[in-house]
Amino acid sequence: MTERTVRIGCASGFWGDTPEAIGQLVTKGDIDYLVFDYLAEITMSLVARARAKSPEAGYAPDFVQALAPFLPEIRRKGIKVVANAGGVNPRGCREALARAAEAAGVRISIGAVLGDDLMDQAEKMRAAGITEMFSGAPFPDRLMSTNAYLGARPIAAALAAGADIVVTGRCVDSAVALGPLMHEFGWGDEDWDRLSQGSLAGHLIECGPQGTGGNFTDWQEVPGWDDMGMPIVEVAQDGRFIMTKTPDTGGLVVPASVGEQMLYEIGDPQRAVGRAVGAQQYSYAEMAALVSEAHLLGIGAAVAVATIGATLIGEAVADAFEADTTTFGSIGHGYTYSGHPVGCAAGIAALAETRRLKLDENAAARGKDLAQALAALKAKNALVGDVRGKGLMAALELVADRDSKKPADKKTMAKVAGAAYEAGVMLRVSGNNLILSPPLILTSLDVKAIADGIDAGLSAAG
Repeated sequence: MTERTVRIGCASGFWGDTPEAIGQLVTKGDIDYLVFDYLAEITMSLVARARAKSPEAGYAPDFVQALAPFLPEIRRKGIKVVANAGGVNPRGCREALARAAEAAGVRISIGAVLGDDLMDQAEKMRAAGITEMFSGAPFPDRLMSTNAYLGARPIAAALAAGADIVVTGRCVDSAVALGPLMHEFGWGDEDWDRLSQGSLAGHLIECGPQGTGGNFTDWQEVPGWDDMGMPIVEVAQDGRFIMTKTPDTGGLVVPASVGEQMLYEIGDPQRAVGRAVGAQQYSYAEMAALVSEAHLLGIGAAVAVATIGATLIGEAVADAFEADTTTFGSIGHGYTYSGHPVGCAAGIAALAETRRLKLDENAAARGKDLAQALAALKAKNALVGDVRGKGLMAALELVADRDSKKPADKKTMAKVAGAAYEAGVMLRVSGNNLILSPPLILTSLDVKAIADGIDAGLSAAG
């Protein structure tokens, strides 16, 4: 491009992404804007919990810690910064960053975008009969946070007001890139084509190195996994842009790799991409039978992130999930960084080895034994209100009274789990459920030992 362009580099795709991305982009990215995307639904709950413990908390502290050493160079190069690191406390984040800038001897203007916090409107929403948009569940009795997604306009306004750094709370992920473009090029709220292009550019870089090869199915073609290049978009006035990455780094930016990142952001094109098949929905034996319809994909990668696979599934599997309205039948979106391609390759190899050793067949057989043993415990002890699960994924629902189905209290749950642990059985407590997921190599004797351990726990609770 020969006309004026704006270069935007993204240094974070989630809270906990590598801090090394900042130095990479600032020192050799030749960027005009450095942007960060920290927030997901689970992140909002984490920062809300932090704020409940301390009013000064509620934002991403590692944003301040990682950015502070580069503030002098950012100021010298005229790079502007936009981040949704404010979580549920944008003011607190701004103040912490201001202190860091003062300590570094850097004079810089920091703006905070407010307005996403709707806690003061919670009762109005409850009175209006608002319910959960997918399940229809009633408005919660207790809220930790209530936030609206803000768009790019307030970010553009903060930049126009003279901010060098803009910190927001909950905003649309792509807005951290679209806001600067609206400011730089004067795009209006009805410049639909340009806004669409800017939104697409933002979505392609918002997940960090997912957009530079980490989201690529053909992961073996991606070089330099130990030094993945951070994504950069170079955008023109009319919305056209070039996708690239920090020079002299690993990663791969080609039409196919960028296209997969675009599809990832769409979420569910043609009822295929983005659906997850997990042990909660199918027993291991059933999973093995689904290999022809459930294909593992590399959905996302970020530096130093756990390697968890995602899947592409066919219509038959999708229809089965949608027909099941229970919790186990639901399909979750997952997280921005949930699926390193190398992890997917390891998963395929592990599945093949499991089938070779016939562990899937063993799991199916022992799953039936376990179901019978748990059913016997229900018949024997009134504390057990229900037995749930599939295959080796099983749970006991404990109740204070079977007729009313009143859940067992925390004290009872802890007593049962503690006594079972002493008897050699480790259970996970979730609400009034005792959850167990034994290994695929389980034997018939192991099933009896598990049942005896749980029985000991139930007896201890009376």
